[in-house]
Amino acid sequence: MSSNGKITDEAGYQKSLGWLVEKAMILEDPLIDPEEKAKLQRTYDFVEQRLLEYRRGELVQLFPGLREIYKILGWTVQEREPVISDSELDIQPLEKPVINTPPEPETPPVKPTASQNENPKATVNLSAWLDD
Repeated sequence: MSSNGKITDEAGYQKSLGWLVEKAMILEDPLIDPEEKAKLQRTYDFVEQRLLEYRRGELVQLFPGLREIYKILGWTVQEREPVISDSELDIQPLEKPVINTPPEPETPPVKPTASQNENPKATVNLSAWLDD
């Protein structure tokens, strides 16, 4: 976390998450001094809130409609710098790529064979004997 209590990047998020897990084990200790536990619990709650705000900020970037929902719920969001995609930068390639495709090979025309020239045999009606 930065000095203002905000998480600045994913590495900071992971570090804060690790701290939270470590301190959760201490808070569960039944022999911890009550004053020390109360102080640690306040810090724990603060860090937990910053983690939630960071993640909500990430989700608002992906799904802008969530901002209004979070506002209705009274949840705070950590504002983040907008991510600029390549399409928004309007980057043009320097040159069009040249694609060399080999020409189609020439194939000689196919001459019909003797079997292709024959007329098909007449179809025999095998059920003709039933008509009698």
